[in-house]
Amino acid sequence: MDEKDDLSDASDFINEENDTNLSLQKGQTFETFEEVEKYLMQYCEQKGFKYRKKRVEYDDNKVICKHTYEYTKAAQYQPRKDNDLKKHCQRNSGSIGYQWYINVTCLKLTEIIKIFTIIDEYNHPLNSNIKIHGVQFHKFLKEIKSDVLEYFTVIPTMRAQTIFRLLNNKYSDTYIH
Repeated sequence: MDEKDDLSDASDFINEENDTNLSLQKGQTFETFEEVEKYLMQYCEQKGFKYRKKRVEYDDNKVICKHTYEYTKAAQYQPRKDNDLKKHCQRNSGSIGYQWYINVTCLKLTEIIKIFTIIDEYNHPLNSNIKIHGVQFHKFLKEIKSDVLEYFTVIPTMRAQTIFRLLNNKYSDTYIH
């Protein structure tokens, strides 16, 4: 297969977005924290960035009551340099002071999960190819995992490249990394 065909297949995969634009709003409610995670994953995939859990708080019964999410490179770089020049190391930081932030809390009485704080600001252009480049989105489907396991057990000497080609043919609608 030609390399140009591979690139066009990847761009076709990226352009296959849902018709609905996802949005996050203050006061938006969810039933479980798993539902919040799933929605955030889809939202970030659509917008073109990655997030991480900044903080998780528990109540007295060890039940999660609050999650705080932020952009993966939200921190501001603070160098810890010594005066001794021999100890200096020239490094770059991925931290860019990105503003995106969301605070989700479970209400005690109703047990509904609600967005209390959201800062939906971006200080740089977002990546439309996040589905390919974002490690957070590199997950195999359960069917693909079971097929890989089957290929390894049936023919233990099968090479990874052969398995990759078989999976690409079988799951042509899924981008396999």
